[in-house]
Amino acid sequence: VNHAAPGSDKESWAALVASLDQFCSEFHTTVTSQPTSRTEVLSNLEENITLCVQTFAENNNGVAPQRIIFYRDGVAHNQFELVAQQEIGHIRSALQKLGLDSTELIFLVVQKKTNARFGMEGGHMPGGKGKGKGKGKGGYDGKGSGGGGRGSFGNLGNVKPGTVIDTIVT
Repeated sequence: VNHAAPGSDKESWAALVASLDQFCSEFHTTVTSQPTSRTEVLSNLEENITLCVQTFAENNNGVAPQRIIFYRDGVAHNQFELVAQQEIGHIRSALQKLGLDSTELIFLVVQKKTNARFGMEGGHMPGGKGKGKGKGKGGYDGKGSGGGGRGSFGNLGNVKPGTVIDTIVT
């Protein structure tokens, strides 16, 4: 969902992109305006999912998807339950009306704007000459390899690429 600037009376817009093949190289996109500005729950989701599933089947010799992985972005922490409950309900309703009750649904809320930072012992230690402006010795190893920073973090480094944090972090 894309919202206009705070205080604006302009519409918010929602987009849905569906992969149409096993290689994720062909796509179908729907873009709809939200009925109320700054509404986070996707309006017209049931209709848009129906259209995406039908388009998928048309492109795959009449075969509907066996699994739908729905990535949802832009959900505030205080709206997780509301958005998940309503949107999963709309997706399930669309699948039921299409006679696809057994289609597996995986609903993921993805966030990229977070203040949480994760590290692991023995993780990747950035090397080289960094450009940090901290007053400490720098780096994750406390020996200056990071070029500025807050000093030693012991053996703590970056998590491995692809790490998934699937637990609530407080």
